[in-house]
Amino acid sequence: MGLFSKHNDYNLLRIEFDFPGTLDTLLNTGFTKQSIKLDQSVADKVERICNPFIKQVRIKAKKKQMDRREQKEDFSEAEKYITQKSHLLKNPKAEVEKRDTKDNPTLKRVTEPDEEKKARLNITKRHHIDINSLKVNFRTKELGEKGVLYESDQERDIVIVYWNVEHPFYQRVVAPSADNPEIFNPLAYLIYCYASAELMAKDGSDSQEVLDNIRWDVGRNLAILLK
Repeated sequence: MGLFSKHNDYNLLRIEFDFPGTLDTLLNTGFTKQSIKLDQSVADKVERICNPFIKQVRIKAKKKQMDRREQKEDFSEAEKYITQKSHLLKNPKAEVEKRDTKDNPTLKRVTEPDEEKKARLNITKRHHIDINSLKVNFRTKELGEKGVLYESDQERDIVIVYWNVEHPFYQRVVAPSADNPEIFNPLAYLIYCYASAELMAKDGSDSQEVLDNIRWDVGRNLAILLK
């Protein structure tokens, strides 16, 4: 009847109509009485009656989602494993602060590879991962149901991945898999690889623009498919 759109928030919503047989003609029920077709004036009245209940169901669903968000997913295991393998991965150039004493004594941000650290990682097998040395950090943002699935950023040599916790893919696939590392961690690896590739693309280049467009298109299409 078009009273509300198909959405997970309304999975438990049920609306029942009870009307006498004298209204069969008005409601266009037909001989089998398996469906009804409301005239516009009647449809408007039904919508006004049902809307407060529909909104109440949506508000309760959103509240439950926010309550679940208090139990945030733990990506620490994935962060540590990516860090352990970082010397084998193609990583974005580290952002470092460099002092130029000739032109300007102030600190300037430049990008350059940390070759000395990379060589040391190839030689030494690290059994203990210091939290301060992690090469990736997963964080969360609220970017809307139809927003991107993730955003990427960089702090020095750390890749920052922001999950969109409002995206249907995160709510229906990522978050429910938090207790299953065989699914949860590979999902984190996949998004890390995409984020890292974006950061390796030069700012303002055609490749950067293409990656941005792909990220937005994937996020929007996933949201539509999962609704």
